[in-house]
Amino acid sequence: MELVARLLRLNANASQTRNFLDLVMEILSSPETPLRRWQVALDLLKDLPDQDKEENDILCGRFLVASWKGLTALWKKKKDVAGTLCLRENENCLLENMQKLLENISSKEIVVGKDSKSAWAKFVKTGLRYNMENSLFLRMLRRLTEIVYAANAPDQSLTLPTLYQMIWSHSHFLSIIMARPDGKAEAAEKGDLVELLFQLVTMDTTGCTNQHIPVLLGVYDATLSKTDQTLLCILHVYEEKGFATAEFMPWLWGVSSVEHYQMRKNFGPSLWQQPGMEDVLKLVEKDKMHQSVLNFPVSRSLKPQVCEAPQAAGEMYDPCFFLPLFASVLTPECVVDCRRFVESHCLGFVLAGLASNDADMRAASCHVLSLFYQHLEGARFAEKRQLLYLLQCLQNGIHRPNLQVPNIVTLFLARTIQLLLQPDEHMYPLVCRYLLVRPDLDLKAIPEFHIMFFSTSMEYKTERSWILTLLVDGLRDKQDFQLYQNKSVFSIALTFYESPISDEHSKALVMSLLQKACCIKEAAESLCQKHGLLSWLHALVIRRKGEAGILSQIIQLLHCLWSTLLGTARSISSDRDVLSEIQTTAQTQTTVTPQLAQEVLLVCSSIFESLG
Repeated sequence: MELVARLLRLNANASQTRNFLDLVMEILSSPETPLRRWQVALDLLKDLPDQDKEENDILCGRFLVASWKGLTALWKKKKDVAGTLCLRENENCLLENMQKLLENISSKEIVVGKDSKSAWAKFVKTGLRYNMENSLFLRMLRRLTEIVYAANAPDQSLTLPTLYQMIWSHSHFLSIIMARPDGKAEAAEKGDLVELLFQLVTMDTTGCTNQHIPVLLGVYDATLSKTDQTLLCILHVYEEKGFATAEFMPWLWGVSSVEHYQMRKNFGPSLWQQPGMEDVLKLVEKDKMHQSVLNFPVSRSLKPQVCEAPQAAGEMYDPCFFLPLFASVLTPECVVDCRRFVESHCLGFVLAGLASNDADMRAASCHVLSLFYQHLEGARFAEKRQLLYLLQCLQNGIHRPNLQVPNIVTLFLARTIQLLLQPDEHMYPLVCRYLLVRPDLDLKAIPEFHIMFFSTSMEYKTERSWILTLLVDGLRDKQDFQLYQNKSVFSIALTFYESPISDEHSKALVMSLLQKACCIKEAAESLCQKHGLLSWLHALVIRRKGEAGILSQIIQLLHCLWSTLLGTARSISSDRDVLSEIQTTAQTQTTVTPQLAQEVLLVCSSIFESLG
């Protein structure tokens, strides 16, 4: 076969190559076929001319059917072979070959012919029986369903609802989908299985039942991880189709929800108590909610969708789930522990939603705030009046409906409401004084920036550290940078860094602020062009020669700046490797101006001299 393939590449035309591939197709469907022959056939397919796309797609579709038959026969051998591990390599190679076939296909409507019905049904049933725990198989099955069940494809004997129910009723389904993260990463099989379920449920909801809801909520952790985002999309489809009825409201999540819904099943509706705010707050992890406030996904829309997961996504809650949840448990007839709602950072999370770029997300946050305000008016605890006044100031500062509040202001409010519960804190009288100055919040200012940064009190370091930390956490996008620019934050920070009153902790915070700004393209360009950041770094390298800690911070800042200007991803490597990479790209790139590239090279050479 290899010899014929070489001759075809030398002398044959496309028609002869297709005829040869037709002849060998039946051979390739045998599980005993050497894998190198599959590679030869795939190479010939890849070399076919692009002008015959339709014929090429049909041929690829026939090869897909042949690969289904080969894998089906291979999986059936597992019943007879004691050591199945020896078959895993062949199995994965055939699945990878299938992936290469899909990459060669230009159209998804004419790939699979009518003669594939029995082959597809046997492939799916055998694959699910013997290979349910193979992540590669689950991924391939998801991609194949898009083609096999496409709008113009022939009807299959194995329907989508039947396939969906087969997966749900599989003996290994619960063990795979209920797997919890091990602290480092989530099981790949769980993520791929959830994506397969989402693919099927978006194509046909006939197989859905309300009995699936407790299981889906049990495996859902309400975070921004890709798996949880996909699960929320599945739950959203169930809700739209009327399967997530009022009996499941409010939605609980995680392992505790499994016990809760099992208790409902055992006791029946007469003895079962509807969950409320107390049950929701028991499931909220305070530290995770705090991280969610600091890293609120301002670009995420309220309607659930699968987006790119941020870093440490598993440690941040999803506002698409929590804002509707809070709205359902803050209705007037519910009993709410307002102080506990504040203590658990839930109110801060809602306030952070006011900075979202999505109008629906901001509207949902305003709605939840109005519901909470009504409960707060009737609550009884010591800090009630201060919280009411703070929310009134916020309301007075929003001069038009659904106004976007800057991130720095929402974060200031989130931290302030925590301080209002701790009157023994040093910052308590300072934030109270700020709130009492005027009856509305100035949404175009950085709260207490100059007063705290240039504090003359005995605790000036605490106050400066507090406002610098707020500035670092509150810088998220170009709108925040523009607000900082208007208040001369970066001019003050660059001047302050080398002043005699600057301590090491404050210097580290200034570096963090600059690095956060350099992750925003508009901010990076402005810092270089208007603030002379590269000249400042060059002078700093010369003054701090031999200080390894400072030089390392400068290298990381320079790396972040350069990656943002070029629009490339940051690589994690040693400081010397980073400098070498910057020097190489600065000499060959065409994205930034030559003058800016020369300044970057000057800073790099100065750092190399300092490192020795």
